[in-house]
Amino acid sequence: MIVEGIGVGVGVGVTVGDGVGVGDGVTVGDGVTVGDGVTVGDGVTVGDGVTVGDGVTIGDGVTVGDGVTVGDGVTVGDGVGFGDGVGVGVGLGLRVGLAKAANLIILEEFVISPTAA
Repeated sequence: MIVEGIGVGVGVGVTVGDGVGVGDGVTVGDGVTVGDGVTVGDGVTVGDGVTVGDGVTIGDGVTVGDGVTVGDGVTVGDGVGFGDGVGVGVGLGLRVGLAKAANLIILEEFVISPTAA
């Protein structure tokens, strides 16, 4: 079951679990797998071949690059960006405005915040 917002675009070969909520203006690429109980905010862009685990929360304006894996229970704050191939482990919290480069792998219970300007 998917609850679709206004202006949602979904590619081909997308698999969505039960209890998924999607905000307005979301774009999902091809070959994406979304687990159960996922919440996706407004204006989110998800690239091709992305895997999103169960119970994930993705905030508003997040960009998820191609081939990214987001583990179960991860919370991604508003405006976070993931480059292609990033892996985000179970229980991770990412704060507002954080951007990570391609091919980064983060595992387990870390909290990452943007640096002060």
